[in-house]
Amino acid sequence: QDGIRNLRYSLVDGCAVGCEGRVHSGYASAYESIRPDMRVVLRSSKRVLFTGHSMGAALACIAAHDWAASHPDQKTLFVGIAGSKCGDEDFARSQPSNLDATLVFNTADPFPAWPPTSSYRHLAGANRINFTSDVGGWRQCHDPETYVDALLAMVGES
Repeated sequence: QDGIRNLRYSLVDGCAVGCEGRVHSGYASAYESIRPDMRVVLRSSKRVLFTGHSMGAALACIAAHDWAASHPDQKTLFVGIAGSKCGDEDFARSQPSNLDATLVFNTADPFPAWPPTSSYRHLAGANRINFTSDVGGWRQCHDPETYVDALLAMVGES
C-alpha cells in the first residue's frame, strides 16, 4: 500500500491537513488517516519531535508543518531522514517560524529526489545534513543503517 501511495503523486490542497500550498496526494491521504488520533495523543504535549525515514519522513514533515501551524506558541521539531519531497513551493516556503526542521540526505540515495517532477520541493527553511555513502545499489544507499552509520561517524561515534 505504501508503494501505491508513493505513486499517487498529484498535488492536492494542503488546507485539508492544515498546511499552505499543495501536498503529495498519497502522503496527504495517509496523514489524514492518522491525524485525528495523533492530535488526541499529542494534545497535552509541550514540545513535539516528528521524525521518519523515507515515506515516514514525508508524513512526519506534513504532520510537523500542520502541528506547528496550529500550535504557533509551541516549539515543534522535525528530523527527516531520506525523505522524499512532499509539497509544492508554497508549502515549502510556508514553513511555520516555530518549526525547527532538519533534513538528512545521502547524495547517493535516489529517494530524496522523488517525485520526479519539478513541482515538488523540500522545506525551504530546513537545516540540511548531506553526506555521500555510495555503498552499493539503491537499497544500500537508502537503508536506514547507512544513514545511522553516517550520522554516528559525523559525531565521532563510529
